[in-house]
Amino acid sequence: MSNYKVELIEDGQKEEWNRYVEDSPMSTIFHTYSFLKVVEKHTNTRLHTIIGYKGQHPIGLFPFFEMKKGPFSMVFSPPPEVGVPYIGPLLLNYQNLKQRKRESRHKNFIEKTLEYIRQNLDPSYYLITTCPEYDDIRHFKWHNFSASPKYTYQLDLAPTLDDIIKNFRKSKRKNIEQNLDENYMIDIGGKEAIKYIYNNKKGRYNAQGKKFRLGLDYFLDLNSELSPEQFVTYIASLDDEYVSGFIVLMDEKIAYCWQGAGKADVDLPINDLIYWKIIKDCKEKGIRKCDFVGANTPRICKYKSEFNPSLVSYHEVKKSNKRMDLVEKIYKKVSF
Repeated sequence: MSNYKVELIEDGQKEEWNRYVEDSPMSTIFHTYSFLKVVEKHTNTRLHTIIGYKGQHPIGLFPFFEMKKGPFSMVFSPPPEVGVPYIGPLLLNYQNLKQRKRESRHKNFIEKTLEYIRQNLDPSYYLITTCPEYDDIRHFKWHNFSASPKYTYQLDLAPTLDDIIKNFRKSKRKNIEQNLDENYMIDIGGKEAIKYIYNNKKGRYNAQGKKFRLGLDYFLDLNSELSPEQFVTYIASLDDEYVSGFIVLMDEKIAYCWQGAGKADVDLPINDLIYWKIIKDCKEKGIRKCDFVGANTPRICKYKSEFNPSLVSYHEVKKSNKRMDLVEKIYKKVSF
């Protein structure tokens, strides 16, 4: 008889979930319970927080969101159009295992989770985007999931600040070094700064004929539910007026440059200066990496690559039944 099992963690076990998240070397801020619950609140979904065990020993976490549309049930991790690059499963207590045991635990954890999903939800569609540290997706492929690579940029903060900036593109380094003493301010802002960044970004989308599907309340709820150390709003001012800003999500390992106000209409490379401020602050806090959140759009990649980050891959795994075409059409029309 198998001694592997999965269980659902409930709201009252928030601290236990977060403790396990912190214990996993794979974890991201997007796996924390508060973040997951805000995403659930602002989507037409139900959150399932699964923990896997071998006997009494925890071996994995798998948060996912159930969405129902008509007769169909769909499983996402993360849901679409919430500005979250990846969530997916995490492994626990695997670092000191030999490869055979590690793979056996991993295999059983994924199989038990998929069994739970089939028995309780019977979904027509799965779309799971795994985090970069979760680099073994074979157990999904062996269950007939298709897989596609995706990419982000991550800047290693281990070198000295001098060495970090020396590796920037020359024009980027010049933009920063020659403007450090200009008459601008970069502060940590509150709700008004968040509203400025949100409205600026929404306006840029509208100008391009696109719909910005994230709501202001989503930003404000994340700010309220996450700690001030986790949700940090950098806001730049000239002559006491906001000109640009970035919302940065941080855990103890990685800072995610999550949402930015976009190109500023000022005669100053203010976004370069904000990025440099973020890098310096993260370095001071002992954060190991800065994630630029995405390297999948050519236009944006050109700018981000000038900081000389490393290209890091992660994976999107997907599965559908025979109604795939219809379900995908429904999925693409989903609006929150």
